Amino acid sequence: MRNFARFSQDKEAREQTGVDASKIFELANGGQLVARQAVGLLIDDLVVGLNAYIYLYGPNVIVLGGGLAKSLGDWLPVIRQGLFACPFDGYQVKVSLSTLGELAGLYVAAFLWE
Repeated sequence: MRNFARFSQDKEAREQTGVDASKIFELANGGQLVARQAVGLLIDDLVVGLNAYIYLYGPNVIVLGGGLAKSLGDWLPVIRQGLFACPFDGYQVKVSLSTLGELAGLYVAAFLWE
């Protein structure tokens, strides 16, 4: 994502020293080619990591959370399609997005405090 500004045809994006990742997702969803390529590389890396995680732990559900989770919504089918890991016969994993977003960690901390 850090090379996005260098390769972008978008003058405003090139002039920004730290292009916001949510802006890159916004541009990608709008069809901007370089942004789509940047997000595609990010999704590829995420899928590699998720496949490794599946082989290691075999979870039933993976919930993607954090600040960019809501930006992944349009890319969720691509993520699901890239998952091939099958640690045992009949294995299926459900991948979804957190509805708590950035506040997930705060809610867990509050729950543990009690």
